Amino acid sequence: MVQDAKGCLDDGAGCSHNKLQRLRGVRGVTNGGNEGRRYQRVYDDLRKKLLDLSRRNPMLNYKHRAGSRRQLRIVNTNLESAFAELAANQRELPFAAVPEPDGIPEDELTDTFKTALGHAKSTDIDYLTRLAALDSVARQDDASLAKLERWLRDRIREQLELPARAGRHDFNLVEHARKKGIDPNYELSPARPKDPNVVRRLQSMFFADELDSRLARIAADARLSEQETGLSTLFLAFGFIRWYESNDSDTPNFAPLLLLPVQISKRLQGRRAVYSIKAASETPEINLSLRELLLRNSPDVSRHIPDFDEEGDGIESYFDKVRAATEGLDRWRVERNLTLGHFAFGRLAMYEDLAPDNWQESPIEHPLLGSLLRGSETETAGRALFASDYDLDDETIENAAPILINDADASQHSAIVDSMNGKNLVVEGPPGTGKSQTINRRCCSHQCSCGGVCGAGFGDKGARVGRSLGVILRDSQRSRSAT
Repeated sequence: MVQDAKGCLDDGAGCSHNKLQRLRGVRGVTNGGNEGRRYQRVYDDLRKKLLDLSRRNPMLNYKHRAGSRRQLRIVNTNLESAFAELAANQRELPFAAVPEPDGIPEDELTDTFKTALGHAKSTDIDYLTRLAALDSVARQDDASLAKLERWLRDRIREQLELPARAGRHDFNLVEHARKKGIDPNYELSPARPKDPNVVRRLQSMFFADELDSRLARIAADARLSEQETGLSTLFLAFGFIRWYESNDSDTPNFAPLLLLPVQISKRLQGRRAVYSIKAASETPEINLSLRELLLRNSPDVSRHIPDFDEEGDGIESYFDKVRAATEGLDRWRVERNLTLGHFAFGRLAMYEDLAPDNWQESPIEHPLLGSLLRGSETETAGRALFASDYDLDDETIENAAPILINDADASQHSAIVDSMNGKNLVVEGPPGTGKSQTINRRCCSHQCSCGGVCGAGFGDKGARVGRSLGVILRDSQRSRSAT
């Protein structure tokens, strides 16, 4: 295993900044007795650090912002029915916009006006300042948001030298939605709607142009996340719990309860894009950060956010279990909200994967993990040792990596030799010392010596991995051309 790592470790004697260094693996000791229990505690503590339990974590303090284009709140539906349509029935649900009011002037429905409106929402300083003031509150204010948009529309009318809007008045989006048969409340009713078509679409509180703009941004951010990290951050949050840090706190926090991974698709209907979502999994994720927060803050009371039972649980029955787990906590309550947004699950996925129950044997028994927990402590007294470069003229060393598709300095060549010999190492070095190139050469050396490809590039961003794989393919083609 070769890991491309940023930065430069200081071993106490200084760190060379012009070449790679190889952190030498140290053999662990036998795990047993008190020592084994101590290392298990170390492992558990390190695993818990993957969870951020501060209010900076959106999994514990998610903010619904009036002007955010990274989230979309759903109204006029039922959580249980919407979940069944997406997860159980695997149905693709379209998003629905609020019907345009009859009072919008014809000149505001032209492409010229819509383009100017979209541009102003991104660049108009006065509008963005007023929008930021709305975003400073924790809950979205639709009436204020609609009033602000009307102000911006009137401003654009002046800029485009359009005549003043006749009978100018404040447009009430909430009342307009009700007149169209849409319940505008974000607190969704537990009662199933009589009309089955209601739950077969996801109703927003935006007109078509604004809805399309938001969904396009949400979809673009989802694609970018998958390209850079390999993980999707797009989820549909079913329910939130309102909680407070203490009995004296007046600041509510909102933590999502169930998160269903979803995918957005787009199709053209005439000249307009129609967006819809479908579930990427039949089982929602629970909020592990919330579970750990309850366990740590209630050491004397057994409070446990349960797992979601795919066979026996529905949305409402799961909410009942959460209410039971938080019973006695002042002002904590479950809110039936439905929000499409981005939730970072990378570290949470690592936390769950590293649970001892997911391993056939204790993770600390694994040679690699055991050496990380015990190695430097047992042999180096806390100092990280770096392996010295090999004598590349030595025939034994040369035979370990006989084929290099391009030149490598001594530190890079030594890292390749260790890897080809099956050793585990961490390659450290500042930018420009050839970490990615060393991984590429190692993969190509294996390909040339074995006649097949057996390698992988790892990085914290998809662009880096893509670049590494591109270099592998390019250098491999050059090698074949030369022969």
